[in-house]
Amino acid sequence: MDAVRELEDVVREMVAVYERLEVLAEARRRALAGADRAAIARCVAEEGELIAGLTELEARRAGASARVGKQLGVAGEAQLRIGAIASRVGGESGERLAGLASRLRDRIESVTRINAVCRAAAESLSKHMEGLWRRVLDEVQGGGVYGASGRMQTSSAVVSGIDVRS
Repeated sequence: MDAVRELEDVVREMVAVYERLEVLAEARRRALAGADRAAIARCVAEEGELIAGLTELEARRAGASARVGKQLGVAGEAQLRIGAIASRVGGESGERLAGLASRLRDRIESVTRINAVCRAAAESLSKHMEGLWRRVLDEVQGGGVYGASGRMQTSSAVVSGIDVRS
């Protein structure tokens, strides 16, 4: 079936994209750990391009899945999962498709895990930076008392200056 071959090709392309996303997510994790803003920006930019391409690949996958489903006489063919199609196709094509589906699922899960780690690290870094800025502000403005929120409330701003005219 030509539609099965087309579906295999699209899924193979999706696997390649997710493999690249996995590499980029890991690079972004390392860049985040090293606070390398330029590397983070490069990773995020390339990830954005790849994700935009996934939209087109997903549309192609849905179209190919619908054609295969129609050839197989399956109702709701556009919603069929790749693994379900593989089991219905059978033979070598079905085995190849099942293998590709498994690789795709593994890559998606890996990217999701790495992204969760990056999200947690970014949130932790953000909270740390917020605490540092709060500490700097407290030092500049002088001490205060604890407010209702449980945080140190600073006193009014310290106004000081040096007379450079004398």
